[in-house]
Amino acid sequence: MPLIQGNFSNMEKCQSNYDCDSRLRDLLINKILIVSAIAAVTAFASTQIRAMYIGWTYRDILNLLIVTSIVILAIKRKKIKTNHKALSIITLFSAGSITGVYYLGMLGGSVFIFPAAAVIVAVFYSYRTTLIFIVSYLLLCCIVAIRFCSGITMPALNAEFLTTSYSHWVVYIICIALFFSIMCVTIHNYRKTMRIMIEKISRQRNELAEKNQELMDASNSIKILSGLLPICSSCKKIRDDKGYWNQLESYIKDHSEADFSHGICPECLKSLYPEQYNILKNRNKEKANRETESLTYNRKNRQCQEN
Repeated sequence: MPLIQGNFSNMEKCQSNYDCDSRLRDLLINKILIVSAIAAVTAFASTQIRAMYIGWTYRDILNLLIVTSIVILAIKRKKIKTNHKALSIITLFSAGSITGVYYLGMLGGSVFIFPAAAVIVAVFYSYRTTLIFIVSYLLLCCIVAIRFCSGITMPALNAEFLTTSYSHWVVYIICIALFFSIMCVTIHNYRKTMRIMIEKISRQRNELAEKNQELMDASNSIKILSGLLPICSSCKKIRDDKGYWNQLESYIKDHSEADFSHGICPECLKSLYPEQYNILKNRNKEKANRETESLTYNRKNRQCQEN
């Protein structure tokens, strides 16, 4: 059981709702198989003690086959598909329950096994299938009741013996315990899974809220200039919403994320600083001449090497 419970942490690694549901069903049927195997072996041992006093019948052989099958399913549970395990345990439960109810009526402990099978059907199959399963069992009970009440069939064992037999009470109590165990395991697992999924959804919601807040903060920090800007045709100042005229650089810097690094264009340099312009022009001309001479020299060297 600790090994199975340890696997419950894998529910947090589910990639989708279908994956989580599949893992939960497999975990649930594995627990049911283990509980059922223990209960079936104990109940069968008790019925054999009872059989020592009343004799063995073919029902004991059928019960042995059912118990053996449940034990094999429990041992091989990791190698069998989930749906196959569910169908097998439902079939075995139904066979054992029908046999007990048919021959012992409501005095058979197996009367509680069929409701346990109905719980498994409800978990693994549709609502319609579950309803058909339950109605079929109720019809069977009605048929058995009519046969017993009309005297067509008599219980296989004396009612007084069944109510005073310790071994029969052990079987009866084990069947009740099996029913309650399957109910409790199913409800507990679904509650635990719901808690894990709620915590997962809560974490995802918090992460999404944080990302949305980051996007909102980033969006608020973005400044975009749009619309018509009143600009002076002479000095190029821009008028703001309050009516003040601002330098072009100041206005753009205040209303956007842009910044400025000042320089001077060749036309303004020639107009404002003609001497510096001439020096820079001659320097650039000399540099261009040196580059041209270097290219010419390299071209001639390549031609000589090729020749």
